[in-house]
Amino acid sequence: MIRSLGLSLATLALAVPAAAQDASSQKDDIIVRGQRDKEVETFVRSLTETRDGRQVARWNGRICPKVVGLWPERAAMITDRIAAVAKLIDVSMQVPPKCEPNTIIAFTGQADLFTAKMIDSVPTLITDVEYYGLPRRKQVARYLAPRAVRWFSINATTMSDGQHAGAAGRNGAGLAIDASPNSTPASRITARTRENTIATLIVIDESKLGGIKWLQLADYLAMVTFAQPAIDADFTGSDSVMAIFAARDAGGAGPAGLTAQDRGFLTGLYRSAANLSSSQQRGVIADAVRKTPKAP
Repeated sequence: MIRSLGLSLATLALAVPAAAQDASSQKDDIIVRGQRDKEVETFVRSLTETRDGRQVARWNGRICPKVVGLWPERAAMITDRIAAVAKLIDVSMQVPPKCEPNTIIAFTGQADLFTAKMIDSVPTLITDVEYYGLPRRKQVARYLAPRAVRWFSINATTMSDGQHAGAAGRNGAGLAIDASPNSTPASRITARTRENTIATLIVIDESKLGGIKWLQLADYLAMVTFAQPAIDADFTGSDSVMAIFAARDAGGAGPAGLTAQDRGFLTGLYRSAANLSSSQQRGVIADAVRKTPKAP
């Protein structure tokens, strides 16, 4: 009996450290998951800046990219990468001359001057002039700050089924859209509207591309095209192709191309319902990022 009890105590004593280790391991797992969740939420938020609570915009129609100011071979490589991403997220795409370009990717050695002239002549690139008035200095400064790549997106609000949204819906160029007698009813979990990207201009400063590989740049431009992050979003240290310039400036290399996190973001954005609220969209996107497995 005593011997049996002794064996039981010995067995229990041996088991206690293991049990404590399991508990500690579980605690560590919870901490890691919490950190990961916070990182994902920060990443998603940095890519989904919206104004006045508007929904996160995306391409709901066909995209037609055109690369200018670059050798044909390099331009074709960038277009091919955009096409590959479009296929991944089920976005229809054609290229000129089969379509009218709605995404212009311009390489120039005078990006600062080009950008300043574009904003001065077409201020609707950065704000809805009719709705908000001319852009303020702070808004303009965001785009004039020297950087390797700048981008502008024009979005239009429509009903969730694609019909015109009426006076309440405006596009990024400040044009009110005519009302439609057949509006889509809202529900407690969906909105009446959706935000459609209708045009994008991306300006690349050729003098600031040192240390960046062409495949990196091509995937970076694809991410900008489909995700449209805030132009001054900080991706330093992020597991994203959007971090390549920050990594280069810090003496590193950065991701070779789109990461699992990038693919998860785009998948979540483009395969979710377009008429969710911005907070719901972010939730769906964050869930998709968490579920996307990293490459082995």
